[in-house]
Amino acid sequence: MALLDVDPEPGSALSDPDTRELVARRVVDREWGALERRSWVVEQSYNPEAIVNVLAHHPWRELRYKYGRWYHDLVFAELSGLLPWRQWALRKKTLLLLDADGDEVGEFGGLKIPVAGAEGTLLFAGDPAYAGVISAVGEDGERDVVLVGNVRLGHPDLPVTIGERARDVARTLRPGRDVDVVLHDVPEAEAAHFGPWVVDHPKRPPKPAKRRRGANQ
Repeated sequence: MALLDVDPEPGSALSDPDTRELVARRVVDREWGALERRSWVVEQSYNPEAIVNVLAHHPWRELRYKYGRWYHDLVFAELSGLLPWRQWALRKKTLLLLDADGDEVGEFGGLKIPVAGAEGTLLFAGDPAYAGVISAVGEDGERDVVLVGNVRLGHPDLPVTIGERARDVARTLRPGRDVDVVLHDVPEAEAAHFGPWVVDHPKRPPKPAKRRRGANQ
């Protein structure tokens, strides 16, 4: 397909024949079903223009990942004079990437996270401050390639998702080129309910100490 008729930068991920074949098979030439073609997953996680652009200009990096995080989820909001009721639940919405020294590279989200297990290794290409492409083996044993965005691209007050912003950023993402996008820290009220990653704490965390009525929830 013409989209892959590009001259990738030397050393970039797309200069590798195996990567080019993977992108052709899983993204560019893939035949989606009628329902799949209408889904946001195809438009965001498998966006061909964004994925090809990132891989044509950025090299692969092998990174470790952690997947699955405990979150103190809201079961019932404050009602009839009772405090809100929360309980620990396992969330599989984001992926923490770490380098060989164990230092955090960034936390990433999107509509598709194709990894198997609570930890492992994968390939990442892109700018970890904003967006990138991951190549990983999923639970079905198949290697996939999808677009992800740093969680700082998202915010509860924004009308767009991390996946949408990652797609738009990745279409023009180049090394050394300024990215005209505002990043957001996770709101403190949300971050207060994050627990440990499941690989570091396989069992459900203990119940937090009860808070007095009127304390910040």
